[in-house]
Amino acid sequence: MSVLFFVTILQLLFIPLLKKLNGNLKSSSEWFTNRSALMVQNAGARGGSGSGGGTALGMGHAGVGHSMGALGVLAAASTLNNSPITELLFFGRSRPLSHDAKRRKRVEDKQRGAWDEVAIEWADSYQNIRQFHNAGVRAFRDRDHFAANVGEIVGHRNRNSVIGRGGRNSARGAAAVIEGVIEDGGGSIDRARGALLAAGYTDERVIGAAIAARKHVDSYTEDEPFELKQLSMFMASLRNFQDNRTAANLAEVEISALRFRRAHPGGVDLRDTPDHLALAQEYWGRPTAERWKELRNIADGYHPDGSGSLGVNGTGSITWDYEDGSNRSVSLTPMEAQRITTWVGNEHAMRTIVSLDDVMGLPAGELHTDQANRAIARLRRTGVRATRDDIRAAGLHQSPWHPAPPRDSSL
Repeated sequence: MSVLFFVTILQLLFIPLLKKLNGNLKSSSEWFTNRSALMVQNAGARGGSGSGGGTALGMGHAGVGHSMGALGVLAAASTLNNSPITELLFFGRSRPLSHDAKRRKRVEDKQRGAWDEVAIEWADSYQNIRQFHNAGVRAFRDRDHFAANVGEIVGHRNRNSVIGRGGRNSARGAAAVIEGVIEDGGGSIDRARGALLAAGYTDERVIGAAIAARKHVDSYTEDEPFELKQLSMFMASLRNFQDNRTAANLAEVEISALRFRRAHPGGVDLRDTPDHLALAQEYWGRPTAERWKELRNIADGYHPDGSGSLGVNGTGSITWDYEDGSNRSVSLTPMEAQRITTWVGNEHAMRTIVSLDDVMGLPAGELHTDQANRAIARLRRTGVRATRDDIRAAGLHQSPWHPAPPRDSSL
């Protein structure tokens, strides 16, 4: 029944159109013949009378009133070509009388299929981009978002520094936006430019320098052979800043140091156990691989020399010669030894922030003076000390390519 109904509709629509088309074609032919005959019959008339109106001999009443027949044909053809019924007859091919109708139909089908496949993914991708941008903008606006809670730097960009504050189009603000995109938003450095623009950044030099500084840190972090990733990123940023003392590179040093501190936020207080605190401070003042090994062995449940297990409730005894000339023996449970090693890690992170504060507190714009050299050397020394304990904790050995501490004369 549906087929018969469809055929009936076609007949009702197209038969009148075809009749009109036939009449237009006939009229156009008669008009053309009449005009040609008039031109021949009046070929020699003065003033070009052959071009005038009228009916040629032998034409009778044909051609009269049909001067627009050709336009009627074109109108009818255009109506057919643009009709949705015609499109249905030609299997969905729009404007089927056009010369490129078949090729255009293939292109449209391919585009529609591709869009159907990627539409959901595109929508998800758009939402992800919004998430990255929002995370970067929030980090930029919240001055205390990356707080270290130690030293004079109690929050990020909340005071003047050698590279200024963290306002719009500043290196510190740009580093904060990028950190927000990557750390809070879960994005990558490839999303940094959009987030910076969303935060109101307009200075292309600042944008480019900030992205380049972070890309360098991300690239060279893998070359820093340390167990703790945050420490690797800090050392990569510090080495980059040593080679190129720019505001963007120093801003990345600041971000990396704060990240290192957040990985070791503190919370280990040994003041209620003076002998444990003294042991930790003795190690801090004169660290050696042998001393660290003893602490780690007990923390792992073994005797200091690794000769055997301490048992469920056992303790290990450490005997060291202290810097004041005394010889002390301290018994530790595995948990107590772990607290001491954690205290050491926290101390590294805290002193990194204190040394960073010396650099950030330099007079504005002075990154190449003797005072700056000394402050940067202290920061380097702090970082190198942290890397040595990291290497010991991982059971590795110092190689010639590990960062070297600065000369004593530079302090």
